[in-house]
Amino acid sequence: MRTRNRPLSSLVAALVGALLVASAPAADAASPVTSGAATADLEPSVPPSRWLVGGCLVVFAADGTPAVRATSQTPCVGVADVGVDRYGDLTVHLTAEESAPALTLQATAGSSLVRRGIVTGVSGGGSVVLVRLYDDQQQRRVNLRTAAGRARVAGTNLHVGWTKAGGHGAHPDPQTVDPGYDALGRHRDLAAPPLSTVRGGCVVRFDQDGPWVHANPSHRCIGVRSVRITTTGRVLVEMTSEQDAAVLNVQADADETMTTKGISAGVSVAGSRLIIDLYDARIDRGLDLRREADRRRAAGAYSNLWLSWTKTISRPGSRHASTSTAPHAYGAYMYGSSTPDEVVVQGCTIRLRAGSPVPVLSHGGGRLCTGVSSAWIEPDGDLTVRRDVVGSSAVLSTTSLSSRTLTDRGIRVGLSKGLGYSTYRFWSMKDGRRLDLADPVDRRLLERSGAELVLGWSNPLVSP
Repeated sequence: MRTRNRPLSSLVAALVGALLVASAPAADAASPVTSGAATADLEPSVPPSRWLVGGCLVVFAADGTPAVRATSQTPCVGVADVGVDRYGDLTVHLTAEESAPALTLQATAGSSLVRRGIVTGVSGGGSVVLVRLYDDQQQRRVNLRTAAGRARVAGTNLHVGWTKAGGHGAHPDPQTVDPGYDALGRHRDLAAPPLSTVRGGCVVRFDQDGPWVHANPSHRCIGVRSVRITTTGRVLVEMTSEQDAAVLNVQADADETMTTKGISAGVSVAGSRLIIDLYDARIDRGLDLRREADRRRAAGAYSNLWLSWTKTISRPGSRHASTSTAPHAYGAYMYGSSTPDEVVVQGCTIRLRAGSPVPVLSHGGGRLCTGVSSAWIEPDGDLTVRRDVVGSSAVLSTTSLSSRTLTDRGIRVGLSKGLGYSTYRFWSMKDGRRLDLADPVDRRLLERSGAELVLGWSNPLVSP
């Protein structure tokens, strides 16, 4: 890793400040087209010293009612309670300490949920996170207010998480926020103090032989020792010894290639391991990667799964991650861990409209838009977002979540590229096809659903 001549915290401050005046990265093949491009004044990037990170494992009991499950290895941070709203969606009410505007949101199905063909969509961002579930096997959203809906999710779980901008607007400086360890019950805290967590993430690529770590100068992998297929045909991600610790949140997102194959991912956390299930909507079942035919369904020259998570380093009563980066200790561009201020997180919400080909970069509603300068629809119907990246030529992870109303049609969004430009492709599980955003008919379909795309990125601040 590059030698630091100054303390890292000083470097972070300098780099974040530079974001406000830095010119955009050199253009690659993508560029705004005649369909129109939305632009925005770039919001300041929020340094890690102002982050409030949180997350929780939500379980569905035998009768399908949601509840928090907190353990020393999966503490629940920032969640006051969970319930069901009048639309039959999961509601996650956040503590006052964690109710600042969101940089990024996370919501990913657990392994048992995705094996049933059920995926998630997310909205909210201030004091509440709303999660809608879509059932591919029944071709409709899951209404948790009905007995049938609760029966479909009984005995399963999902993960929610976020990164908030503490000190923004009327919200207090996060340095003054009381973490409230165990204030809401055992392993249930009010907030995660700034710089009390570290990030991890990795790209897993799938070829005909199965999954492997895709790490190179453009794709940093932090916290992963190895990837392999289990004896039950699932994906096993082994964490590094530096990140064998309690996890606050976790996310798994299929990229453009896997999304248009109809593949979604679900995650279970077990100590220093992630267990990932892949569900294929084209054949209405989970994939068994022991089988060559199933490995071929997931495989592709650019068939990637983006993984990201947050680990604790100081919570009492939980196992702590190390801040030792251990550069290249597990392979080229594979790092043992990160330091609390070595990864920058940015995010934005983008809205699509039927009457205009110009996407809207959305502010307010409990969310911020940082690190995005413009967005446009390509002639082939994909959405491209132009990003302003600070301090790194590499990407650690990226998230692309459908809003909960998009989930009514099982619409999934997959990303390609990921640094200066990110391109997103929309695919409908309900209709079994790719959506063309250049077509007003498809945009109208999305607009009826209140179409929002909730995006997030993380990048190492210091290049290898």
